[in-house]
Order: sequence, then structure tokens, then C-alpha cells
Amino acid sequence: MDIGQIRTELEHRLADLIREEHGITADLRASAEGDLGDQAIGREGEEVLEQRNIHGREEMERIREALGRIDRGTYGTCVRCVKKIGVSR
Repeated sequence: MDIGQIRTELEHRLADLIREEHGITADLRASAEGDLGDQAIGREGEEVLEQRNIHGREEMERIREALGRIDRGTYGTCVRCVKKIGVSR
């Protein structure tokens, strides 16, 4: 896989996560607008959505970091030991 293909895949995944985050945010806002009974029922679902949102944000940060390494020409090099990372990883 070449670096251009990796960049494209990372950018597509980032766009997917951003869309998902907007959807989750909209769902959380909508669930807060019902009456108290609806809000109580929706709270459990909100917790699941909030966890998905947290994980999505963490993944977005890792993707942005990877894109930054691509821009700097250091993608594929271990940040700890500075050795090349194999494509399979």
C-alpha cells in the first residue's frame, strides 16, 4: 500500500467519524427534548451514544496525528524507537 492510498483511507475514515459525531450530537440533543418519561427511557441509550462519541473522538485524534506524520514524512516510523514499521502493522 502506498502512502497516498493510506492518506486517502485515513481521510475517508476521518470524514466518516466526523459525520457519525454530528449524528450522535443531534441524537443526544433530540433525546433531551422529550418529556421526563421519554428522557428517563432515553438516558440509557444516551450513555451508549456518549461512549461511542468518546471512542470516535479518540480515533479522530489518532488519525489526525497519523496525517500529520504523513505531512512531515515520518509516517511508518516508530515514534519510540525510530525504526521503520512494517506494512502489515
